[in-house]
Amino acid sequence: MKFVAQPEPTLGCEWELQLLREDSLELADGILAFAEELGAHALIKPEFLQCCIEINTPPFEAAAQLEPALNAVLARIDAHSRPLGVRLAAAGTHPFDRKPAIVTPSERYLRLSDERSGAAALHPVTFATHIHVACRDGDSAIRAMRRVAPCLPALLALGANSPFWHGLDTAYACFRQRLLASNPTYGLPPYFDSWEHFNRMLAAGIRSRTIESFRDLHWDIRPHGDLGTLELRVFDAQVDAERIAQIASLVRALVVVAEDSRMPDSAFPARLPHWMELENHFRACKSGLDARIITSAAGDTEPLIQVVEQLFDLARSTCDRLGDNELLAGLERTVITRNGAERQRQAWEQHHSCKAVARYLVDSLDRTTPVRTAG
Repeated sequence: MKFVAQPEPTLGCEWELQLLREDSLELADGILAFAEELGAHALIKPEFLQCCIEINTPPFEAAAQLEPALNAVLARIDAHSRPLGVRLAAAGTHPFDRKPAIVTPSERYLRLSDERSGAAALHPVTFATHIHVACRDGDSAIRAMRRVAPCLPALLALGANSPFWHGLDTAYACFRQRLLASNPTYGLPPYFDSWEHFNRMLAAGIRSRTIESFRDLHWDIRPHGDLGTLELRVFDAQVDAERIAQIASLVRALVVVAEDSRMPDSAFPARLPHWMELENHFRACKSGLDARIITSAAGDTEPLIQVVEQLFDLARSTCDRLGDNELLAGLERTVITRNGAERQRQAWEQHHSCKAVARYLVDSLDRTTPVRTAG
């Protein structure tokens, strides 16, 4: 597989949105009729499940360009969805819907569906945000991937936004990741020494029929050779575009620093034995920003929030250079007011109702979406 080298560290994102019935706030399996009404749009596409629509941005030079671009597309979708009795929401899971998901009938999605059986065929309904950062070449992308991978628990906690599932508080900040953990191509990636090493693994995976292409590798972080990016997939769907831009500012700075061969590995959180990394991933899912994670092979621990603060410090000068310093500062301030999971729980506390949580998610998008008429 070739890596399409990129001269500048541009960034973009994919944002998966929930389609909800306006009357009940349950998931609405109407993407096909909705897509026909919406018409062709380069930045909007159906996803694996019919209750999801995805916004894909082009690459941008500044993280600040993400928010207005996402909100403009969101306004277009919203203008077409309301007449159909459909509303939009953004979170890693739906708070209470229990019905089986319906797969979007594309050739690839139907193949993926056919490969599952039994309980796996019930398709956990989850929604994510993916951040892409352009890299100079394949080896640079792999170097950045190797260094950023130990940061994943902290990034997961920052983006945790899926505490409710089937009408219950799961006691997790990010339950989406636990739902996906039954699939061996999700979660933490292996470590690679080079782009050639990654390609050897890819060839072996295809030969063994473990995967059909690199697109079947759904790791929390992966190189995307066709786009020339490193893709961070660890985040739940974020509650609004502002939060995405803030997180993207941090992610891009970390990738740019990690891509630099002159930067020592010691600048990043230490690589740990695999079982410890799995444990840290679990702790971040469970407790979010309140987790305490393992920081050394000897078993030392520290509050995850301290690791988050270390990442802010590591990213700060690069964010200043790239013009993303205000977004990073905004993300730092929101750590005090917690992540999306905590805000969902606050909505539940006001009414003791998961439907009220769904209403909060819809209203959160409404507050940031420019008004636009269909057409």
